[in-house]
Amino acid sequence: MDETVSGVEPRTVPDLIRLRARTHADKTALTFETTSFSYVQVDQITDAYANAFLDRGLRRHDHAAIFLTNRPEFLWVSLALAKIGAVAVPLNIAARGPQLSYYLTQSDSRWVVTESSLFGHVISAIPETHNFEFAVATDIDACAATPTGFEGIVHHLQDFENSPTTPVIVEHDPADLQALNYTSGTTGPSKAAMSPYGQPIAVARLVAEELGYRETDILYTCLPLFHVNALWYTCAAAFWAGAEVHLDRTFSASAFWPRVAAGGATIINLLGAMATILLKAPPSEVATRHQVRQALIAPINQQMVEQFEGRFGACVTSLYAATETFPVTILPPGRPSNVRLDSAGRESSLGEICVAGPDGTALAPEALGEILVRPRRPAAMMQGYYNKPEETRTVFADLWFHTGDRGYIDQAGYLVFVDRIKEVIRRRARTSPASKWSLHCWLTRRSKRWPRSPFRRS
Repeated sequence: MDETVSGVEPRTVPDLIRLRARTHADKTALTFETTSFSYVQVDQITDAYANAFLDRGLRRHDHAAIFLTNRPEFLWVSLALAKIGAVAVPLNIAARGPQLSYYLTQSDSRWVVTESSLFGHVISAIPETHNFEFAVATDIDACAATPTGFEGIVHHLQDFENSPTTPVIVEHDPADLQALNYTSGTTGPSKAAMSPYGQPIAVARLVAEELGYRETDILYTCLPLFHVNALWYTCAAAFWAGAEVHLDRTFSASAFWPRVAAGGATIINLLGAMATILLKAPPSEVATRHQVRQALIAPINQQMVEQFEGRFGACVTSLYAATETFPVTILPPGRPSNVRLDSAGRESSLGEICVAGPDGTALAPEALGEILVRPRRPAAMMQGYYNKPEETRTVFADLWFHTGDRGYIDQAGYLVFVDRIKEVIRRRARTSPASKWSLHCWLTRRSKRWPRSPFRRS
């Protein structure tokens, strides 16, 4: 794959999209249900969205919340905000009432991009916020659905695509703030990780190159786009490889393999518990008549890997990462035959890893302690937690990022994740935005067999 045009490597995802619009112009970039979009179309649509935002008063450094289910508009909005230099704030779609109000207020969002099924929840949360100015809604009849007092500030995403596709060129430094990605709040109130432009592009390149993604690949994901797992580790990684993303609305055990097979997917991305569900399902012919060559799954154990590869014929890869970081370790395809299959792989080129005792001293191999991380390159991980200086100072103590995870490094240098240092149960609508998805993940990490996902949100 030609990574550059004119010898300049893309430093941000907007740079990458413009590059792919030239190098892979008519190639399919995204498929959703029965509709496909080429790389040129993605670039033009997101330019139209960027111009529409600018025409309606959104400016560089303004914060815009994205409260959408999995659909192409999520990507269009996210990329458009990045093009104009506004800060995207993806929100868990299960957030309601005070929790949604907290997100909008704590993030200093001026805009909310939402859809008809979620619009009422946004409206009910608005009176509790202090800085809300505009709402952008999709699939809403303005005459029937716009409440009194909101006339003129509810815009339609359908109209955005009619805006000029004049390229919006704003220079971004990789260290500039690109997004606020909220953690799930398992160890306290939800915190917004300040993700710079350099973080998703670093993730995209590492994942695509280390896992061997090709421009002929089709990457399927049904994980929520409001989390960096789907947004960076599937979508951005596919864009780096010049590959295609096949986006699905949600996970369905019964429909998973038929959808994967129908879309011609060659790469899939799963949580460990999803793989377990698929293994427990009755055998079916379609589960073996697909083109998947590789499955990125986290976390994994030896029995699951052996069963998954034996039954479905796809090579299992894995990694250890967090919303705040990057792929800290990688377990790539072509792994040595003697590698332990309950590990998350070895240290990646993006960062250093250390397992430390309570006093911060590095421990010997096989000794259990806290997993500490630091990057090898600038702008590859979060800059801190938004408006939470004390939490930021604490988590970056001793020039290491303290993950709050326990594990150990074996004699061969492979990281084994064990559990969280402090597990906290949080109840729906009382302390955190516990969606079906976050509850599913919590149950996953509480199980002795399936510990907390390495894609943790602390």
